Amino acid sequence: MIGEKAVLTCKYGLDNQVRYVNWYKKIGDEQKMIFTSDKSQEKKIEQKPEGCKVTYNNLNETSLEFQEVALTDAAEYICELKTAIEITKPKLSETHRSSAHLHVQYMELNDCLATHGDKAVLTCKYGCEKPVKAVNWYKKTGDQDIMIFTSDKFQEKKIKNVPERCKANFKKTETSLLFEKVSLTNAGEYMCKVKEELPSHTASAHLHVQCDVFTEQVKTHRHPAVVFINSHFIIFCQKNNSDVIMRRGKLNGKSLIEWKKAKIILNEKETSFQNVIPIVTDKENGKMILMCVKQNNYTKERKIIMMKTDDNGVNWTKPEDVQFDLKGLPIDFISLGHGVCLHSGKLVVAGVWTLKDIESIEKKLCVMTSTNDGDTWDTVTAVTPADATLGEHTKVVEYANDDVYISFSLEDCKQRLHVYCDEGFKAFDVKTEDAQLEANPECQGGIVRLPTKTNKFYQIAMASHGNETNKDLTLYLSKDGCKTWSQLYTLGAVNAEESDLAYYSVKEGKEEAKGIVCVYSYGSEPEGYNIGMQLISDKEIMLK
Repeated sequence: MIGEKAVLTCKYGLDNQVRYVNWYKKIGDEQKMIFTSDKSQEKKIEQKPEGCKVTYNNLNETSLEFQEVALTDAAEYICELKTAIEITKPKLSETHRSSAHLHVQYMELNDCLATHGDKAVLTCKYGCEKPVKAVNWYKKTGDQDIMIFTSDKFQEKKIKNVPERCKANFKKTETSLLFEKVSLTNAGEYMCKVKEELPSHTASAHLHVQCDVFTEQVKTHRHPAVVFINSHFIIFCQKNNSDVIMRRGKLNGKSLIEWKKAKIILNEKETSFQNVIPIVTDKENGKMILMCVKQNNYTKERKIIMMKTDDNGVNWTKPEDVQFDLKGLPIDFISLGHGVCLHSGKLVVAGVWTLKDIESIEKKLCVMTSTNDGDTWDTVTAVTPADATLGEHTKVVEYANDDVYISFSLEDCKQRLHVYCDEGFKAFDVKTEDAQLEANPECQGGIVRLPTKTNKFYQIAMASHGNETNKDLTLYLSKDGCKTWSQLYTLGAVNAEESDLAYYSVKEGKEEAKGIVCVYSYGSEPEGYNIGMQLISDKEIMLK
């Protein structure tokens, strides 16, 4: 197999003394010298295989040793021996040759990120030492591997749930799954199993299916937010760095979404709306509020506004200013992060505000709370370390009944502050640690409480936009009140930026679809940005 040690040994027993040993690699119709014990012939060597060395003696054997064999090493190799015809006439020689094939066993199957409605292909390439008897494809569902295709006619009766508009191709050294129009239901982990006479080899990969939420030709959609309420996904984002646009989609069955047209819900000349925060306040009756920062593009004055809906986001009240008191200190800058509705019904919004005192300007973590559905708000500031230079990326989540975890970055994003507080927000436990999960200063990841519990703690999922070693958008899971995190799932979106998460659950007859929805901005300048969306089912990530 690739990466393992491989040895080709040529053994010989000759009457005459061996003078020189040469090794050749056959490339097409040519034989390229890769080693010689004759120093006068070394100039003929064009390229030696990486990580390969030769051992030899003049008595009975010579070997090619590959420390970590690669696919490119697979070929026919020729060993050539030159012997002296007579000891008394060493310049006269005869040549002996023998050849053998180095077979490198390998399987290569890579993850794929595709857009809903487009073609998608998963290709597994393989090389086996023995003849291949059968090739099977499986889709992982929970803790089961469900066969969906096979090249063995005798195994066809085992096939279940063949994906729609999907077919499999089987060739001598590769096999492919081809999705004509890939859908969100096709997303998941697929496994290819290649069977030889005795052993079998397997490789698996994820097919990530991304749905583009906003399909209009707009240069920039950024800073998405998502909620799931009464079978509806509602996605918000900034459009062209000024307006707020929204789109609703009803989840029918496992992954079929009926989308409504996108519509602009906030628009005003010479004004930009930023940091959109939707909070579901009454899921059964379709109630939620939407908060954001309103900025005058000339004066740069900022304030917080709020809108409400009681029909799952179909209609919204007119925007109104959010009234709050911060001990008379004027606010120079507002950056909102996330908001939640606690079990008690209290609303909590966290953000980083710049407070302009008479003598100084400083950033503070500010927490806004409301006990009357957002009609009035109380605001407190958390005590932060004196040497902390705060960034603007704030996350807030309820990790136990009415206990809140807030996390926000320092300005260089190499550290994060972790704040634990009870429902009364009278005491803040602040801790600083290295930012092991997030190190991208331009990106804010989502966070969501899941309905499953470990002891008294809810399981919490958080999105991280990677760092220098892992640039993939990745979900992490905590089961101990956000103290430690383990990797849960990668989404294959290496160029994703800001993101948000929500938990979804819907029943249709006996079928139930549930899991995590992740929305994120992706793209680049000057081409522009769009909002991608992926559904990660509970079976895919085994949430229990």
